[in-house]
Amino acid sequence: MMNSKSSKIWGAFAPKDLAYDIDRAETRPEEPTLADMTKKLLKCYQRITMVSFNG
Repeated sequence: MMNSKSSKIWGAFAPKDLAYDIDRAETRPEEPTLADMTKKLLKCYQRITMVSFNG
């Protein structure tokens, strides 16, 4: 998802919690942080709103 250029976002619930940031490098390094996911969402939202305002 982090490399996607799509304007569509699909969210899913996981069977367990996100790893704590302090442990992430050791326990689940492939998992994005909540901050990473929020930044991606805001970039997609910005792109969607720019397209809708421009035409």
